[in-house]
Amino acid sequence: MFCFPVATWIGNAAAVLGGRWGAVSQRAQAVGCSREAVYQQSRRVEQAVAREQSRGPCYDEVCAENQRLRAENEALWAVWIATEALPEAKQQEFAATGSAMGLSLTQIVTLLAIIMAQCRVPSRATVGRWVAQTNERAGGILAVLDQACQALVMMLCLDEIFFQGVAQRGARGVGRRHRPGTRGEAAE
Repeated sequence: MFCFPVATWIGNAAAVLGGRWGAVSQRAQAVGCSREAVYQQSRRVEQAVAREQSRGPCYDEVCAENQRLRAENEALWAVWIATEALPEAKQQEFAATGSAMGLSLTQIVTLLAIIMAQCRVPSRATVGRWVAQTNERAGGILAVLDQACQALVMMLCLDEIFFQGVAQRGARGVGRRHRPGTRGEAAE
């Protein structure tokens, strides 16, 4: 926003660029501004002239680009605001899926904070309750699946999750669990 007419800016630039000693102080006093303002206006006049000479973007192009960017920004905000209204059921599904993929509660809350407004992000305790409820429901289904699949197990594959529990009981119990040559039937 211009506080002084353009002619004043050009006069200030002339005082800075071609004036004799003391011209900047006299010019500042004459137009009622500080010397620093005179120097700043002179720099802006120089930049405008240099831009015009170098065939840089004209004022109309810059304004059009500014309007385009403002419209894009408004559209992005509209989309982001629409994502804020993530229903609680979807949040619970997100938390359960994240937990099943091995994410910690803190990681799940962090990811929710990325896609939701900060004031609407559920607490870590709430996410923990959701995950615990989902685990309870899944526990019943997994027990039935374990029973149905137990006879089909042909090979025992151990991983680090299994070994965390085995370390407390001792690894020797693993070898006695299934007899060699059987197709996954539990040892008696």
